[in-house]
Amino acid sequence: MIELVSIHIPKTAGRTFLAILNSVYPSGSVIHFDRKNFPDKSIPETIQFKSQLNETTKVIHGHFRYKEIKDWKNIKSSKLIAWFRDPVERVISNYGFFKKRIALAINDPELQRRKNETLLEYASLDDTRNLMSNFIEGFNIKDFYFMGITEHFNNDVNKLAVMLKWKAFDIPWINDNTEFKSKIPDVTSELRKIITELNAEDIKLYSKVLEIHNKRKY
Repeated sequence: MIELVSIHIPKTAGRTFLAILNSVYPSGSVIHFDRKNFPDKSIPETIQFKSQLNETTKVIHGHFRYKEIKDWKNIKSSKLIAWFRDPVERVISNYGFFKKRIALAINDPELQRRKNETLLEYASLDDTRNLMSNFIEGFNIKDFYFMGITEHFNNDVNKLAVMLKWKAFDIPWINDNTEFKSKIPDVTSELRKIITELNAEDIKLYSKVLEIHNKRKY
């Protein structure tokens, strides 16, 4: 039975959380959804992913959107969780990861054409705006079993551990784009204002998440 469904919104400490999940659940019971593992684009990636689940699966985690899994019968009784982050900081971090992908994908002409893309240009694209809202579209945030705040990750993950009666674990902080984020020029207050305006839905969502998070006190 799938006990936990973890929606990994990009750049919200999802890889660190995955490492923790793998340390507290039995080997092989945590299934990670990674789109690059499903090259056959004739079949939706989430359908291919679902076919890999079995009776030993207890947790699914990855960059899937709620609307991609909402009709799965085997998650109806699962606990849904997600981590949220200040929208402006999340976009800046995502841009750093984007720059890393470009540096590593020297044989990818599509990415190389974007190597001089600025933070403002990146943040202005439709598919980079309001990503948190996009990932949980169709789901009432009040129905989340747990909503963690990335800025308070250590504290929040320990609260979740108590709720789920996890065994003791270490927190291996994994940051896969520190080097590239450090190369981003200082983000001016004016640029932050623009990114805020571009992500108005996420700003509103994050405010609601914080309100619920603080009221619940977990």
